[in-house]
Amino acid sequence: MPSAAHQDLLLLFRCHSDLLPELARRAGAPLGPTNVELHPADTQLDAGVDPPLVLQVDLAVVAHHRGRTSWGLALEIQLQRDPGKHWSLPLYRAALRYRLRQPAWVLVFSPCPRVREWLTRELFDREPELAPLIVAADTVPQPTDLSAASGHIGWAVLAAVVHATAPIVEAALLALLTLAPEHHQRYGRLIMSSVPEHTLREVIERLPPQLEAQLSDWERRGASFVRGRRECLEAGHAQGLEAG
Repeated sequence: MPSAAHQDLLLLFRCHSDLLPELARRAGAPLGPTNVELHPADTQLDAGVDPPLVLQVDLAVVAHHRGRTSWGLALEIQLQRDPGKHWSLPLYRAALRYRLRQPAWVLVFSPCPRVREWLTRELFDREPELAPLIVAADTVPQPTDLSAASGHIGWAVLAAVVHATAPIVEAALLALLTLAPEHHQRYGRLIMSSVPEHTLREVIERLPPQLEAQLSDWERRGASFVRGRRECLEAGHAQGLEAG
């Protein structure tokens, strides 16, 4: 059963599917024209073999250019090492190409540096021609202020998950709380579960009181963080941190 982190990431990409072609381009895919229309596609793929083999991908989109199918892209979210992906990832691409009769790629995203390293350097080390597109950390922008983060909530949240530094996390949370409160519950847990406890504590300590109040109890407990009462902190009582 997929974890909550997996489902939260899937929701992010489903709601902001425009991230996918840009990430694929930055990973090296020659997608062609940028003025395309993206449409969700069936995530069950027929491998085109006998006996039939049905493959399940996390997300799939199809691009249309001037009314015709141009290319397809399948997304796989990888939170841990899975040696079985050595065999299944090439099949995902082949199956999507088979369905569309057009170019297609597989894009793999992992928020975990060690998993990205494994995907990039180990999984297809002997067969690099079969390797999927990997989202590298340096291909994800790093918005460090509200102005930059507010331009695209999807990029801001993704940056907070991938880079997990205090300025980027703060910018993402500020953007969510001030500009897109309707998305706050949706993405708050994803950010907080991806950020080290000390970074999360630093960020929330700096939030304006009126914005901090918007954080729900379950979010403030995210990543094992418990916020101390502001009155106690102001009085110098560091022991005022509440128990979770």
